Amino acid sequence: TENSTNRTHIMTHHDSFEFLKANLSRFDGNGPVKKKDPGTTRDMRLGKYPWQIESKRGHSFPVVLNPGETLPASMRQWVSHRCESLLNLALMHGAVLLRDFPIRSPEDFADVSEALGLESMDMGCSAAPRKNVVRDVVFTSNEAPPSEPIPFHHEMAQCAVAPHYVLFYCETPAARGGETPILLSEDVADFVTDRNPSFALDLQRYGVRYRRLMPEETDASSALGRSWKSTLGVLTQAEAEAKLREPDSGFSHWTWRSGGTLETITDAMPGIAKDPRTGRSLFFNSIIAAYTGWVDCRNKPKESVILGDPEGTPMDDAIMCDVAAFMATRRVCFPWQTGDILLIDNRVAMHSRESFLPPRRTLASLWGGRRNRHFSDHQRGGEGGACFVEANLRGDGDDGTTSLNETDMEEEMEEEISLQMRLPPPPSVSMSTDSGATIGGPVLRLHTGDGMPAVGLGLWKVR
Repeated sequence: TENSTNRTHIMTHHDSFEFLKANLSRFDGNGPVKKKDPGTTRDMRLGKYPWQIESKRGHSFPVVLNPGETLPASMRQWVSHRCESLLNLALMHGAVLLRDFPIRSPEDFADVSEALGLESMDMGCSAAPRKNVVRDVVFTSNEAPPSEPIPFHHEMAQCAVAPHYVLFYCETPAARGGETPILLSEDVADFVTDRNPSFALDLQRYGVRYRRLMPEETDASSALGRSWKSTLGVLTQAEAEAKLREPDSGFSHWTWRSGGTLETITDAMPGIAKDPRTGRSLFFNSIIAAYTGWVDCRNKPKESVILGDPEGTPMDDAIMCDVAAFMATRRVCFPWQTGDILLIDNRVAMHSRESFLPPRRTLASLWGGRRNRHFSDHQRGGEGGACFVEANLRGDGDDGTTSLNETDMEEEMEEEISLQMRLPPPPSVSMSTDSGATIGGPVLRLHTGDGMPAVGLGLWKVR
């Protein structure tokens, strides 16, 4: 334990283990090893690339992690031991790019995705045609034609339940194009609020409804060509109607059209919403993607989204174009490299897809919230580290989940990064125990100035 004036900090078994892993590697038999880069540990370093930007909160977007002095022997174990840090980095920065790590196959990608300790996600509502690649964990990303770009959106924001996290894996970069641009949702919400305050108020008050016509059989030529059979998990029209009548289906109206096509209108979904973890306003929707990109032989994009007010007010074309133009100025677009994994907090960042020249193979993995994490702000422990509970974006915070304010989040991340990446080499000195024995080797320096021998795991009493 460490006792300061008004604070007690507990270093758990996992903290000690991670701290030792990050710091004992800096020692050889003759004492501390001089580090070449203060942002590097034995197995991880912060990457810097010209296409990264700095957010208005001073955070790099996205944050990039590269291997350190040695490659991890097991990426599943490496991620499992850092799940809390990686997810908190995604919350703080919006997205985390893992580059140059030993991730060589879709199976490796599945291992990394599962190691984050997240709830599984039902992707039935997704409009994108997808194919299962690895054990219902890894899927093809949207298989829209290469010539068709996919506009910015929050994944499945048109659904009753959207994923908390989206991961992409680059197995084969495109011959040309094919990037996955990302964008901070908070920036768009602020732009809309400042530029069109009445429209922002309508989005907050009424939300939006999405209109979509689904074919009876999946149309692979369309970015939204998934059939109603696949979307609803049914085989007949009668089964589809029964599914649509369920209270939590997310649909308010439906009509059968010629050729077995099903027209649906969703419940009112978020337009601008508060993230309960941070209190920030987010442009949590897919209205630009729907208004500019939901087009095929069945769907007309400008009819694909309306306000959630009783009148079903159409979107203002000038405002839609204005928002889309702003998105283009604030996006981050980087070239994929084979083996890249991009972890996106789906409530913080939006994503899109550029058109491309084949071949290109980018896989996706969608996940819900952190699994069984009922801890207070600074409690941690357990195998691989415990993760914070996260409230659903549409929740009101009364479900027992933990919300992080800005100060809590900053303190948590400062602690996590310092434990794993930024601590200077601790001094190598001798300490005496109560029995008079002398302990040599590295000593951890605490906030109080006291020393703690960096030997073994567990709790140490410091006087």
